[in-house]
Amino acid sequence: MPFDTDLDVGARSAPIIPNELGLHVFFCDIHPYMFAAVIVVPAEHNLTDGNLFPLELGTTVDLHKIVAETLPNVPTASDLALRLVHTFFIITNPANWQQYPVAGTVDWKPAYPSVPVVAHVKGGGPAQVNLDEFLRGYFGEGGPTAAHPDAPYLKHLAVPVPPSAPGVGQVWVDTQFEMMSQKTKPGTATAVDATTFKVVRKVGLPSINMNNPHNMWTDKDQTVIYQTQWFDTKLAVFNRTSGQFVRNIEVGAAPAHVMTRTNNDQVHVSQNGDNNVRELDSLAAGNGFLRDIPMQTNPDESAHPHAHWMSHDGSMMVTPNADTENSTLFHFPSNSIKSLTPVGHFPLPQA
Repeated sequence: MPFDTDLDVGARSAPIIPNELGLHVFFCDIHPYMFAAVIVVPAEHNLTDGNLFPLELGTTVDLHKIVAETLPNVPTASDLALRLVHTFFIITNPANWQQYPVAGTVDWKPAYPSVPVVAHVKGGGPAQVNLDEFLRGYFGEGGPTAAHPDAPYLKHLAVPVPPSAPGVGQVWVDTQFEMMSQKTKPGTATAVDATTFKVVRKVGLPSINMNNPHNMWTDKDQTVIYQTQWFDTKLAVFNRTSGQFVRNIEVGAAPAHVMTRTNNDQVHVSQNGDNNVRELDSLAAGNGFLRDIPMQTNPDESAHPHAHWMSHDGSMMVTPNADTENSTLFHFPSNSIKSLTPVGHFPLPQA
């Protein structure tokens, strides 16, 4: 440790033996909320009864080692450390975030491992507590202790309130983790009537088992929706008004975002698991592959471009590159990379 490996066409896995005692957290370089955790205990520790605890925050489970790269010198038994533990268990347990109460009628009560741990908070000394009870109490989620005054925002889910003025047209949202009984992969595309702010359509495309729809765009005539499948290699196309499936197209590893160019309606899909943005002719008419555009000048670097953006005139494209920690400015008229600008760790969003 630390261990970091990039995608390799010839080898998709590697053996890892974490020998250092404590909690080791692994996450996907492309899909960062894909977590795994390994707890390493002394060889003489009795595992037959399943008793891995108590584990003392700051000693056996050293959160500082986990966050040291991005948050150096953070105290391991601090409020921030507890928030990190809290977030870890929320993210890694789908039951804690996939289901929500309707209209705020029921409190959100996520569950955590019901194990004893040693922890302390601001103004208090160390104490052995039940982790489930402690986190729910500390963050105001139905635990038996009083909610921590610094975290009232987690006590209840907010009831959504529609805007007072009606909008125009439709709003499309990717509900990436929504499940359907008709397919095994999660995710739907959701259409909202902007005048009433009511959901009017769900598109799940069970015929292709649409896999984690992450970002979408439409053609210039708003006839079709282009839908990326982030945990796959395909771009789905479906009719905007009927939701009817049109086609499923190979576009490369982990396609994250899709946009069109205003001047020619060409489709561009970021290969978040590779180095390129794939360029296709307008898919509304059934056309297809044109080329892959590298986002780095060094062919040995994997950029992992995520959420690109096009200029208003279709002449330029900007990508945030998650692996190389820079942003590429690509100029279409000259067919060249104009700049590579350092932007910091794990850049993702589009403009």
